[in-house]
Amino acid sequence: MPPATQETSQLSDIDTEKLVKDVIFHIISQEAKRPLFKKPDILKAIGLSGRDSKVKDPIFQQAIRDLKDVFGYELKELDTKDKGKKGCYILVNTIEESPIEGQRHMKLSEKEEAQLGLLTVILSVIYMNNNLMKEDALFSFLESLDLCEKDATRRDGSTVDHKDFGNIKTLIDKEWCQKHHYIHMEKDENSDPDQPHFIYSWGDRALVEVKKSEILKFVAEIYEKEPSEFTEQYENIRNIEGEDVFADE
Repeated sequence: MPPATQETSQLSDIDTEKLVKDVIFHIISQEAKRPLFKKPDILKAIGLSGRDSKVKDPIFQQAIRDLKDVFGYELKELDTKDKGKKGCYILVNTIEESPIEGQRHMKLSEKEEAQLGLLTVILSVIYMNNNLMKEDALFSFLESLDLCEKDATRRDGSTVDHKDFGNIKTLIDKEWCQKHHYIHMEKDENSDPDQPHFIYSWGDRALVEVKKSEILKFVAEIYEKEPSEFTEQYENIRNIEGEDVFADE
């Protein structure tokens, strides 16, 4: 096969614009699944596999800029030590909290609003426990709030379906851990190998989308305290998000 010439390795402005739009369409259409994106998979989906990086990279970078400037989404690369997630991206809605209702991307149903509230509660209790919480401790906490109860007829830790949320253990493990990446779960090596339990921490999407300052404000409001009364978390957040992050308190 002869080497690619300059004409075949480059694209016209019209073709480039179309491919940029193809990247954007692919990413937005897949976002309902809340996936982790990989650059090679995106480029493969629009037929750019095997093309020179001088062709692919400008298209990918322009798509990232247009996603943010035109659609209000930011495609952020994960900052992770997990080798399996190196080079993965996550899509963040940068105008989801816009005060102008027409500019918000998401219009949540009552069920979705309720699930978002439950997720906030779970992320909060994990965060306040040094971002590591054993399965038994988490579900004991949820039981104390009458959000779930263990199914006494089964030995695998299953929970009874909640009237609003369904099976909360399935919601956490299958949806928020494995599918949406809001929560990370790993096997507790000290648990029974035949009936393994897990340890929960914040997942990649939570680390990107959720501000710890908002979580601490939420916890402080629940307990009718000032965020500064939670000294360790308060100082840690100010060091990361800036000293003025609680200025309105």
